[in-house]
Amino acid sequence: MKNPDNQPDDKLFSKAFQLLEREKTEEMLRQHGIQRSGKVVRYDFRKKFNAWWMAAAILVIALSSLYLYQQMTPHGSLQLAENALSSVSSDYNFSVRSTDLPKLMLDVQMAFNKKDWTTMDTLLEEALSQSDSIDAQTKAGLHFYLGVSALQQDHFGDAVLHFNPVIQTSGSVYVRDAVWLRGLAYLKNNKLDLALIDLNATAREEDWTKSKEASMIISALEDER
Repeated sequence: MKNPDNQPDDKLFSKAFQLLEREKTEEMLRQHGIQRSGKVVRYDFRKKFNAWWMAAAILVIALSSLYLYQQMTPHGSLQLAENALSSVSSDYNFSVRSTDLPKLMLDVQMAFNKKDWTTMDTLLEEALSQSDSIDAQTKAGLHFYLGVSALQQDHFGDAVLHFNPVIQTSGSVYVRDAVWLRGLAYLKNNKLDLALIDLNATAREEDWTKSKEASMIISALEDER
């Protein structure tokens, strides 16, 4: 049976534990900056949670607006040309028609895949030196890839020299591409009038994906003049 004389001690212990819990609570609130001197402020965690969500939403909206602004802001003609040139090696995987030089062409393919442009140039020049054994269409293809290689090395004048015979070869499957890439090479060499001739020719090819890119560069050039 419980001794009545111990009841005051039980009450004291209970009171002490309550005070300890209060101290812990106040210390926690004080650490989080939500306690005023002499008074504990009731803290609504739901409001804080909602505030965090609101801040996150504002951040997402701000980032989205920045992205849209960057997409809508017109870029300079040279930057657009750089963007187009950055995809040349992936846009134009090396391939030529069957020739009497299969081993040499295989070596060219390997050099292209490795982006070893110096080796590729040497091999293509060697193939061109054997012009008696290849037809005009294949020769145009060799010149085309020499032009592509020149672009990759920022040799824009050389690129133009190689694209010229391609464009002059009647029936070559590379003509349209050579005109587009020559336009970019002219632009990078600051020959704007010549660049516009080729870019306008590309822009008229409305069924081709490069048409839009050419039109954007033309618009940028007109804004810059």
